[in-house]
Amino acid sequence: MQRIVLSAALLCAVFVGTGCYRYAVKVGSGGDLDDKPTRSEWTHHFIAGAVGDEVIDVSSVCPSGNATVKIERNVIDAVLGNIVGNVLWQPSTVEVYCGDGRTAALTLDDESGPRFAKSEAFADAVAEMAPSELPVVLAYQAQ
Repeated sequence: MQRIVLSAALLCAVFVGTGCYRYAVKVGSGGDLDDKPTRSEWTHHFIAGAVGDEVIDVSSVCPSGNATVKIERNVIDAVLGNIVGNVLWQPSTVEVYCGDGRTAALTLDDESGPRFAKSEAFADAVAEMAPSELPVVLAYQAQ
């Protein structure tokens, strides 16, 4: 009987000391939290959070500049942290959800296509959305 009471008390202590949280940070127009995350990783903090500086470059994960970053400490993270006393190690989960960015449809014919490809507006759009392709566009426009 003592073992059952001791086990129940230990189990209660693990869950009572469990702190869960969740928050999200929206960048640009954000990303859809109902979609699958573009990136998901476990972050680690040590010595009551004093050590551990996780950095996720959202602009490299979501080139459109639109993302929602969700940071949470779920039950699994909290229980695992409690097992080691939360002072030594505190895990959390970070997920990045990318937005689609801007999209557009454009219909061009044989006459308007080349004219558009040589326009300054086209070069500006390429410079913003696909800068690595800009030299190709500028070479074409110089012809």
